[in-house]
Amino acid sequence: MDKRIGGLVSVLVTALPVVAEAAKLLVAMNGTDGPTCGATVATACRTISRAIANARPGDTVEVGPGRYGDLNQDGSLAGVGEEAGQVDTGCDCVVHVSKRCVVVSRLGAKATVIDAVGAFANVVRIAESGTTFGKRGKGFTVTGSGDGRGLDSSAEDLAIGGNVFVANASHGLRLSGDRAVVVGNTAADNGGSGFQLDGARSSVIRGNVALHNGADGFNQVNAFSLVAGNVSLGNDEDGFDQQGEDVVYQGNAALANGGSGFDLNACDRTVVVGALAHGNRRGIEVDGSDTVITKSSIVGNVGVGIDVQDGGRALVVSKTNVFGNNAAPDPIATNCGVTSLSGGPLALATVYWGAASGPGADPADELCLLVPHGGLVTAPPATKEMRVKPPR
Repeated sequence: MDKRIGGLVSVLVTALPVVAEAAKLLVAMNGTDGPTCGATVATACRTISRAIANARPGDTVEVGPGRYGDLNQDGSLAGVGEEAGQVDTGCDCVVHVSKRCVVVSRLGAKATVIDAVGAFANVVRIAESGTTFGKRGKGFTVTGSGDGRGLDSSAEDLAIGGNVFVANASHGLRLSGDRAVVVGNTAADNGGSGFQLDGARSSVIRGNVALHNGADGFNQVNAFSLVAGNVSLGNDEDGFDQQGEDVVYQGNAALANGGSGFDLNACDRTVVVGALAHGNRRGIEVDGSDTVITKSSIVGNVGVGIDVQDGGRALVVSKTNVFGNNAAPDPIATNCGVTSLSGGPLALATVYWGAASGPGADPADELCLLVPHGGLVTAPPATKEMRVKPPR
């Protein structure tokens, strides 16, 4: 019996398909493209595109330092050593990540550039779910789209890390697939938003920086997402713009943005904890139900600190600084830490308004109720400023 069982096991094992281990394919500036390139340093591919074409799903493509894309800056991708991109056709991109694989650089974004040089295409497009593009210390500088995005994808379960998306005509990065993990990237000086997340639900957005972009820093944060430890600085519109419910903001900073630091637009059950909203056009705009703002600092905004719209129901603010806001003349009111059109309820206990006595005239900010309110709580006020640390 034992021999028969052993023989049967042997037959079954022999019949199982062989699953190949994931391989690493190498890309280098002194590489040569070919159907078998990438296996060793001596046979490295010249382009990222060729290495991806040679890869199998699950493989890693490791890119050496240097510049990839339109090398001779002639506006096309037909030169020797240039990426096999497509403009206004196919992927409409410079680098097409067409397989589920891991694409990383060897020396990071400061040493590795993918440059479209103004080509009217997205720089990178990811087609397959489960792809990784960049990691901490192993990302890319992605730049030069003439009419599109630095990175564009509708695939799900992506991991995007350690990259710099800079000087692209539209968004630095656009994702619309669920369950994205976007960690440790920078998006700067792009024509659109730094991070466009239009549909990327159940995502983690952590430790990123959006700087001087032409629209929002982080646009359309969607339902069931965690947004933690990010900085949004000097963008033309909002620092963080939300479009979905059940989002948690933890330890983010919105500084000197042209719109609201945080625009919680028709979003229910939002939690904002440990936020800095300083020097924006408005601090936080609330237009959803059951919003909680706690352990935060909303200070020195040009307009109102917290602007509660008519849809802003059941707002709770606690252990939070609200002062030095709305110094500029306003057609509705001036010196308002909080304005509200909602009618309540509003719970604004343990708020430091700039003076131990609570809301009022300078040096405190005032509570400006623009319609009659019910369910209003303002006591007890906090008697001193609370310390809120910026993101690391």
